[in-house]
Amino acid sequence: MVIAKSPQVKDIEILNNLAQKERLMNEIKTAFRIDFS
Repeated sequence: MVIAKSPQVKDIEILNNLAQKERLMNEIKTAFRIDFS
């Protein structure tokens, strides 16, 4: 069982995950733009 973390740490982890997804999406969009241009 995972030990509960402070809300701040959880928020930071969520923000980091969102930032990573955002970066991935941007990379994918850029790749598609290059492919389709």
